[in-house]
Amino acid sequence: MWEYVKREIFINKINKNHRKQHYSEYSPANLFSPKALAKMTQNTNKRDSQFHKKEKLYHYIYIEFEAIKKRRSFSTNY
Repeated sequence: MWEYVKREIFINKINKNHRKQHYSEYSPANLFSPKALAKMTQNTNKRDSQFHKKEKLYHYIYIEFEAIKKRRSFSTNY
């Protein structure tokens, strides 16, 4: 559930920069496709493109980490 919410937040952030593009392009199934990743890191504005690039990258890393955590379940005995 939380992973879905995080992805939704992430998708909404992307959509603010790509209003003209269709929402389904950034659905959770397509989120990690090369096409989507290329769009996430492309320059949307010359003004604040660097900030947006970093922000999107951090969100991507966070979501990816959460997915790995879920897969491996770090809560095993340490």
